[in-house]
Amino acid sequence: MNSHSSIHLSMAVDHFHDYFNKTCNVGVSSLKIAEYLDIPMTERSGGVGTYIRSLSAEFMRQGHEVAIVDGLNKPRLFSNRHLINVSRNSDIHHFHEPSTALLAYCIETVFSKPSNIVITFHAPVLNKVLRTFYSIIPPSLYRKADLIMTTTKRNAGYLKSGGIQARVIPLWAEEYFCPTHSNRYVRKPYVLSVCAVDSYHSYKNYYMISKLGKALGRRFKMDLVHVGVHDFVLPYVIHYGVVNNQRLRELYQNATAFVLPSIGPYEGFGIVAAEALSCATPALVSNGCGISEFLSDVFVSSLPGFQDRLCDMIADLVKNPRPIIDQAYQESLKFSYENCKTTVSMMLSCNKDHERHGV
Repeated sequence: MNSHSSIHLSMAVDHFHDYFNKTCNVGVSSLKIAEYLDIPMTERSGGVGTYIRSLSAEFMRQGHEVAIVDGLNKPRLFSNRHLINVSRNSDIHHFHEPSTALLAYCIETVFSKPSNIVITFHAPVLNKVLRTFYSIIPPSLYRKADLIMTTTKRNAGYLKSGGIQARVIPLWAEEYFCPTHSNRYVRKPYVLSVCAVDSYHSYKNYYMISKLGKALGRRFKMDLVHVGVHDFVLPYVIHYGVVNNQRLRELYQNATAFVLPSIGPYEGFGIVAAEALSCATPALVSNGCGISEFLSDVFVSSLPGFQDRLCDMIADLVKNPRPIIDQAYQESLKFSYENCKTTVSMMLSCNKDHERHGV
C-alpha cells in the first residue's frame, strides 16, 4: 500500500478508535469487521464516505473492531500486507461495489476458512458503463454473499432481473447535521448547492446550477452558493470552496432551499440532499438522483422543469415558509441514523446465521 493511502487508512481508523474509546468506553471487541472499498477514504468522500464512516463508528460503539482497506482500484492489490492481514483475521467482510467483491474468492480459497460476506451496491447500475461492468462479473459471486445491500430501488430491480435478491437501505445523514438553531423558520436569502466528492464530476450538472443562479438573482435577488472542490468558476454562483463540517452545517441550516440537479442515471444517491433535509431545509432534486425514489413529489423535479419548480418553491417559502419546512423535516426522518443501526444489525446477523448452521 502506498504512503498516501496508508495515511488515509491510519487516520480514519485512529479517529474512530480515539473518539469511541473516549466517549463510549468501548471494551474488548467481539467481532472483527473488514471494510473494502475502491476509493481512498477522505474527509468528504460523498455518500460512500458517510456510509463507511457511520457503519464503522456504529460497529465500534457496539464493541467490535473495524479495519478499513481503501483504494483497491490501484494496481497494488496483491502486494498489500494490510489487506492480507485484514482478510485473514476478519469475521465479517464487507465489500463496497462488486469490483472489490472479487476478493471474496481469494479470501475463502487462500485462507481456507468460512467467511461472512456482505456486498453493497452504491454506484448506479443503470449507468451504461457500470451496468456493462457488473454484468460480466459471474452471478455466482453475488450468490456467494450472505447479504447483498443497495442504496436504491433501481439497483435492487436490476439485481432482481438477474435472480439476485438485495435489501434496500436508503442512506442517512450523520447526526451531526441535525438542527441546532432555535428557529428553523428563519432563513437567509440564498440557495445552497453542495458537491461532497473530491473532484469535478460533470453529472452534477454545473450548467444547470449556473442557470439557477441567474434566475434566482433576477427574480428574487437571492444568491446561489456552491460548496465543494472545483477548478472552475460558474457565472451567477458564489463559490465557497471546501468548508469544514461546522460551517457546512451552518450553511445547510440557514439556506432558504437546497438544490441537487444531477443528471441521471449517474448520481448514486445524493447524500447531501439528506443532510440538507436533516436541517429541515427544503431540497429540490432531479428525478435521476437515487434519493428521489424516497422523496415526496414536492421535492423532486425532472430537469426540463427544474428551474420553474425551484422558483415556485422559493415563492412559496417567501410567502409562508412553515408548511414546506415542516414537510422537509418529516422527509428527513426517512434518512435518519436508524438506517445505519439497521444496516449494522443485518450485517451482524450474517455471523449469527453462520453460527446457527455450524459453519
